[in-house]
Parts: sequence; structure tokens; C-alpha cells
Amino acid sequence: MAHPLEQSYNWRTPATFASIAAVICVGALARGRVNGWLPALVLVIVLWAQITRVVAPVALLRGGHSALFRWILTQAPQADLDKGSQKTVALLKTRGLLR
Repeated sequence: MAHPLEQSYNWRTPATFASIAAVICVGALARGRVNGWLPALVLVIVLWAQITRVVAPVALLRGGHSALFRWILTQAPQADLDKGSQKTVALLKTRGLLR
């Protein structure tokens, strides 16, 4: 199993608050049972599921592009890189940020 990339900020705190808010909304909707509560409940759950998906833009990784491509080349050397990624790897190698 590949080790995870280290992010430069703590994503857990916003995810925790979003989860707590979703639970409160679900509880209020289920308890109130006013007209339209079921579609609203589904909407809250869908929005929560989208928020908790972890997306790590390269700018948020410590080391930026070099950290991402070092991780890819180490953990998945068989990965096919597109032209842009190949150019980035070549540039990082010429700058001495990758081996």
C-alpha cells in the first residue's frame, strides 16, 4: 500500500465540522417531518458526500509538484503520464527536484 502524500494544511477540521452540521441537519429534518423533508434530507446527504471527498490540489502539498511526481514515480512507476506531466517531470529533473 502506498503511503499518503503529506498535505500542507489540516483538512480534517473542516470535514469534521461539515459532518457535524450534516448530522444536525439530518436530525432536524427527520424530526420535523414537514412537507418536502425527504428530498431535503437526500440533498443534505448528497452535499455532505461531496464535501467529505478528499481532493488534494498540488498547491496544498508540501513540496508542490515535485512531491506529487516523486510520489507517483515511487509508488506507481507503471503509471502512464500525459504530455504535460512528462514535461513537468523533465523540468523538475533539470532543476534537480527529482532524480
